Amino acid sequence: MSAQRTAQQRKQKLKFTTLQYPKEDMTHFAMLYFTELQRYTIKRTKDRTFQDIPSNAIILPIPANLQEQYKVNYEGAELGRVVGSAGQTIADALTGRGLDAVSDINLSTIAKGVGAKIVEGIDAGLARGAEKYLGEVFNPHLTTVFKGVDLRNHSFTWRMSPETKQESYDLKKIIDTIRNNMLPPTFDNGIRMGYPNECFIKFFGDQYMLYPIFRCVVTDLQINHAAAGTPTFFAETGLPTQFEMQISFQEVEIVTRNEFEYTQDPAKDPTIKQTSQAVQNKIGAL
Repeated sequence: MSAQRTAQQRKQKLKFTTLQYPKEDMTHFAMLYFTELQRYTIKRTKDRTFQDIPSNAIILPIPANLQEQYKVNYEGAELGRVVGSAGQTIADALTGRGLDAVSDINLSTIAKGVGAKIVEGIDAGLARGAEKYLGEVFNPHLTTVFKGVDLRNHSFTWRMSPETKQESYDLKKIIDTIRNNMLPPTFDNGIRMGYPNECFIKFFGDQYMLYPIFRCVVTDLQINHAAAGTPTFFAETGLPTQFEMQISFQEVEIVTRNEFEYTQDPAKDPTIKQTSQAVQNKIGAL
């Protein structure tokens, strides 16, 4: 299927969308849509099926930067003198080599380790002094300990130059929609504050959905109304002729390997293309 034909089909399938810039065929585009917070639950649905896309979805060109990132946290930790040395020796003797090997255990190492632990419990300075006197230190048995996964952050930039009065109105409406969804409502004359809406972001390519981003909140929105360096405006509307919009997102839950079904090269894995076609069919069914 040609890229032009794909773009035309997508435009027809996305005809329900009221917020789109520019109003032309795009073979690659970004889709943003907002949803209310899932209440009465701690663990929210990370993704959303396309049957649930609301009619106010926002369609934009692919942003200038597409950076996918993951961060996993580790830290060094000490297993300790007794657990790391004497304890491991005992464990090896009792489990790995059998009870007959107990006599091979280095009892002086055990004694030193236990003694140092007792002294350390009384006074850490005495333990350091004992090590200085002996001219040796006990192996702290450093190891790497998994600490968890960071929440992913994403930042995208769009630079847009509306060519018509209608496109300038469309951009203003898009900016207003993003701003209104990222900010919290207030109730009872400002005494209570509600949660802002959450966002799903999807990037579509010619045949495949690009890298996944899961349920997010908008943490930062920056609009430069004079992206050309000098403020210029449409005479008919008074709106800027150039915008630069930067949006920062943070995913609301950590990402694990369970979220990724496919690990092969998309060009070599036909199931990914089938999934992409299924996605298009779902959009078309709306």
